[in-house]
Amino acid sequence: MTSPTPLDLLSSQLVLVRETLTPGERRALFRSAERGRFVRLRPGVYLPADMWSHLSAEDQYLARIAAAVAVEPGPLILSGLSAAALWRLPFIGSPPIRPEIISGTANGGRSAGSIVRHGIDMPDSVVDFGPFAITSLSRTLVDVARTESFEAAVAMTDFSLRLPQSGEAGPLAARVTKEVLEEELEELLPTTGHARARAVREFANGLSGSVGESVSRVNIHRLGFPPPELQVVFTDEKGAMEVDFWWIDVRGIGEFDGEGKYIKPEYTHGRTTAQVVIDEKNRENRLRAQNTTVSRWDWREARSRPVLRAKLLSLGLRPIRRARE
Repeated sequence: MTSPTPLDLLSSQLVLVRETLTPGERRALFRSAERGRFVRLRPGVYLPADMWSHLSAEDQYLARIAAAVAVEPGPLILSGLSAAALWRLPFIGSPPIRPEIISGTANGGRSAGSIVRHGIDMPDSVVDFGPFAITSLSRTLVDVARTESFEAAVAMTDFSLRLPQSGEAGPLAARVTKEVLEEELEELLPTTGHARARAVREFANGLSGSVGESVSRVNIHRLGFPPPELQVVFTDEKGAMEVDFWWIDVRGIGEFDGEGKYIKPEYTHGRTTAQVVIDEKNRENRLRAQNTTVSRWDWREARSRPVLRAKLLSLGLRPIRRARE
C-alpha cells in the first residue's frame, strides 16, 4: 500500500466528528474506533487504522499535524518541529507527538494536551504550504536551535546548508545560507535561546553528508578532539574515494557506517548486502594503502561518547581541550 501524503490526509482521508451529520453516524464512528478500525489522532479527528499502520513515524506525525490544522481555530502557523517535519528536515530518533503552532488567538500561549501552542507574535517569514501556513525554513531552523538539543538542531541545519542531492525536489530541495540564518537571528533579538541558536549556526556545516555524520561531529567536538576536515577525496589507480572525516596531522580517517549504505537501493545500486560489505572492505584497504589509519563507527557508537572516544584515540588523536556536556 502506498503511503498517502500529508496533504492527501488533510483533504480527503481524515474523518471529522463535526462532519458526521447524525447521532447514528457518530455512534457508528465511535464503535468502529473501539473495534480498532479507526485511530483517534486528537479529539474529534480520526484516521482509518489500515492507513495509519502503513505510515512511517514521520508521516504519522504529519497526520497529527493535519488533524490539528483541520480543527484548530485560526489564524495559526505551524512552527518548531512541526514546521521542520513539513520541510522534511531529518529527525534524530522518532518525531514528537504533539503539533506545534503559533496562534493569533487571545489564548495563544496555552498548550492543551494534544497540541503545543506558542504565545508569540506572528512571524513575518511565513510560507504557504498547500493548506498549511508554516514558518520559513530559516525561521524554523532558528526556532529549533533555540529550543531543541544541540545535536538535533545541528543535524537539521547541516542538512539545510548542503547542496541539494540528485532526485530531491520540493521541501527536500529547500536550502538556506549562514547569512540568511544570521539575518533571522538578528530579527529575533532579544529572544530566549538566542545564544544557543547562534552556536548552532556557527557550528553547522553543509559538507556533513548525513545525520549520522552530524551527530558524530557534535560528539567529536564535545569530547574535545580537534575538528576534522569533511568529505576529503583520496585517489589511486582505481579512482576517487571520498571520506567522511580526515585529520591530516595523524593521517587518520573516520567513517560513519550508516545501515542505509548496506540496504537502501540509492546506495547499493543493485548490489547485494554481501557485495557492499566486500566493496567497503576493499575501499578501506585502498585507503590504508595511502599510509592512513581508518576507524569506522555505526549509529550506536556515534552516540556513545566513551566508544567514540576510544575509536578517535585509536587514530592517534588526542583531545585539545576538556570534554563538554
